[in-house]
Amino acid sequence: MSAPVLEVSVEDERWGVLGDADAFVRRAVDAASTVASLPAGAEVSVLLAGDAAVRALNASWRGQDKPTNVLSFPADVPPGTPAPRPLGDIVLAYETVAREAVEEDKSL
Repeated sequence: MSAPVLEVSVEDERWGVLGDADAFVRRAVDAASTVASLPAGAEVSVLLAGDAAVRALNASWRGQDKPTNVLSFPADVPPGTPAPRPLGDIVLAYETVAREAVEEDKSL
């Protein structure tokens, strides 16, 4: 198993509290990939956004007009597609994630 190809976009500057967002997300994706069976050449896109952006996506795609901590959008790729193989997109909402971290006494 190889590490997935990763694209990180930071839309909300408050995610800067993580320091190097690319490195932070890479560590999280690498940790997740150790327990998941990812195909070689898998591609993942991560967007670090705010509640407003996630609320709009949640309303458009799930019919839920509210923010949530994370949304995931799997890629619609037929099995057997050669690498690189997109797995999908992950979007995180800063305010919700930060609030939940405080409520659950966890680090961001």
